Amino acid sequence: MPASLRAWYTPADFEALASRQAERIGEFSVAKMARFAEHAGAQEGKVRAKFAFSRHDAGWITLVVSLHAELSVICQRCLGPLELEITEDIEFGIVDTDVSTGLLPEGIETVVLDDDRFDPQRLVEDEMIMAVPLVPKHAPEQCVVDADSLPDGVFANSGASKAS
Repeated sequence: MPASLRAWYTPADFEALASRQAERIGEFSVAKMARFAEHAGAQEGKVRAKFAFSRHDAGWITLVVSLHAELSVICQRCLGPLELEITEDIEFGIVDTDVSTGLLPEGIETVVLDDDRFDPQRLVEDEMIMAVPLVPKHAPEQCVVDADSLPDGVFANSGASKAS
């Protein structure tokens, strides 16, 4: 079984983990990720994460992060509870400076160390914020509100006569 994630890692830790092609797993509480909790409107739940380290042929360290969460949020159409499942796999290149980011191929996200430290929870929180839909809502056939009966937008004509 893979080892669990720590609070932070240094460049030396990354070198050692990549040389062994190590994996680390852990759970992060939504309640302890304030930015994500506010964004998603969820205060409960856990995000399961797996971090897999290796060294790319070009020499940089690769980090593949797999995330899975089941959250209860509010449907923005009917305002009822919505069970939202999020599964993400993201590949990162770990670099020591912003200048090094140009060395990574297109499609590879960048992790730049902050004061020679890396905080896994911050990365998980950032990725979860991007994974949650901006307006979470049930699929039309699962929502108690008939989406076809809603006006086209906030400023849709509500039946009041227009001034000429």
